Amino acid sequence: MISSSPTERPEGCRTALLTFGTVSWQKGSAAQVSSLVDELSRLRPDVIFRLLSHCPEIDEEPGANLGIDVVGPKFAEGASRNRRSAAMMCRRLIGSITRKGRSRLPRGDSLAETYRRADLVIDLSGDSYRDRPGGFALAHHANFLLALRTGTPYVLASQSIGPFWRPNRPLARYFLNRADLVYIRERRTEKILEKLGVRPDRIHRAPDIAFALTPESAAPIWNAEHLDPKRLMRPWIAVSISHLALRLARGAGGNRYLEEMLRTVAHIHRRLGATVLLIPHEINPAFYGTDDRAAAETLYERAGRPTWLQPIRGDYGPSRLKGLIGECEAMVASRMHAGIAALSSGVPTVFAAWSHKYRGLMEEIGLGEFVWDQTDTALSKSVLADLFDRLWTRRASIRGQLLEYTGRARREIDAEIQRIADRIPVSTGARREDDARILEQRRRPRP
Repeated sequence: MISSSPTERPEGCRTALLTFGTVSWQKGSAAQVSSLVDELSRLRPDVIFRLLSHCPEIDEEPGANLGIDVVGPKFAEGASRNRRSAAMMCRRLIGSITRKGRSRLPRGDSLAETYRRADLVIDLSGDSYRDRPGGFALAHHANFLLALRTGTPYVLASQSIGPFWRPNRPLARYFLNRADLVYIRERRTEKILEKLGVRPDRIHRAPDIAFALTPESAAPIWNAEHLDPKRLMRPWIAVSISHLALRLARGAGGNRYLEEMLRTVAHIHRRLGATVLLIPHEINPAFYGTDDRAAAETLYERAGRPTWLQPIRGDYGPSRLKGLIGECEAMVASRMHAGIAALSSGVPTVFAAWSHKYRGLMEEIGLGEFVWDQTDTALSKSVLADLFDRLWTRRASIRGQLLEYTGRARREIDAEIQRIADRIPVSTGARREDDARILEQRRRPRP
């Protein structure tokens, strides 16, 4: 196929096919995939995980470290993100145009065969199942259509969904109503789905699964970046800069997002004497174009390259980045999962937003006031800096609130993972302890 590192399914094991996720370049998606696999494996050690990747050449190694088979088409070298997405969508649509019935699918269609052999499709779109800006819903419709045509049940896991353009709403409603489960992470999405007409029995709201991500030591980051943490002035404030937010804010009158971030980091240092760490959460392969590191360099250059501003330039996994963020006293987050890494570590966080998902997440925690939305043109300048000041003043109580919420979040996530596990048929022909041993042997030790 389309396989980069296929592993035959041991007798008696089941297969979960993960779609619209990555374990490499997009750290938020990688955090969700890693958390899902870890949590679901505890409940169902008989499950084999396969990731249908748009970028298998870079997902293969980190996937193997997580015990995930990475499969995907062999794209032309250097194929762009849009070209890969369009090609995958077309393959799904072609695989869906067959005679009725699971058994009548053409055996030569390797993509359809991958769906056919799965016991459950778990879609991890995050926030891209929406219309522009930020998503292309038709690509997701093609995914669900192929699952339906192969007779493979599907669930959506830990997502912020919509909004959709009016012509697209009937299709979105159709596919969401045929999902076995729609696991969303905030009330604002719930309201969108209710208005769309999605059946209430399909919808389950719980915290983002990345709240369950286990952090790793930040020591390798300090070493690779040639930074001595003992020499960096406290407090440390983490800032995630998003190249997507930067691109969305471009206009004839300048870049509102960049100017607000510049004012805020300068204000933080001036007020607190702080070291500001610019932490990227999207590290694109060269053929995908610019990423968060490029956005951080833009801010760094505009700020005059001061010593108190430290861009993190390497490529690190989400658990490692969470370990670094957890050592900071506060965070300003433009990336959802950079913020979740902070929130789930008890680090007070203010969001620089462009979508409903940010305020929706913070409202779930009871901190909806700590969101600056760059799309709200009525907001005056320096609002983000003002929000940070309020956050800093209340940081002790907010930290306690976050730790209490994270404990509750873990219990709610456990319940959702159990619901997903219940939708995978129980293994036959092999003892559960044998399955656990087989899967453990397949996992590579993490570096």
